[in-house]
Amino acid sequence: MKHWKRALPALIVLLLALFGFLELQYAQHRQWERLEQIQEQLRALQEQVDSIDREDSKALQKQIDELQAQLDSMESGSAPTVSSTQIVCITPSGGSYHKKDCSSLANSETVWERTEAEAAAQGYSPCSRCQP
Repeated sequence: MKHWKRALPALIVLLLALFGFLELQYAQHRQWERLEQIQEQLRALQEQVDSIDREDSKALQKQIDELQAQLDSMESGSAPTVSSTQIVCITPSGGSYHKKDCSSLANSETVWERTEAEAAAQGYSPCSRCQP
């Protein structure tokens, strides 16, 4: 019994040290889990950025191709397909340019004026309704 009385404080210290170690291991495990979550979020965000870059690249390439086609048609001596001075209207969400009085613009809150050449160069196509 005397041996237990002497060993008890050492056993308590050992148990406390063991619990402290386990608590530290648990905290470290949680930190690793959080790190993995952050890394996964970072990968997802990077994929979104890459996707946006590809979409922007495609849109820019389309504009370049359209401008190159216009340039080629001008160099070949043919008349340009759009007027460089006619004023047309575009909207932020649309893909077409319109005459000022086009009924397609009736519900549009925001309308910007551009020359027909500018609208075409920005990737807009003529409205099938008003045919500017």
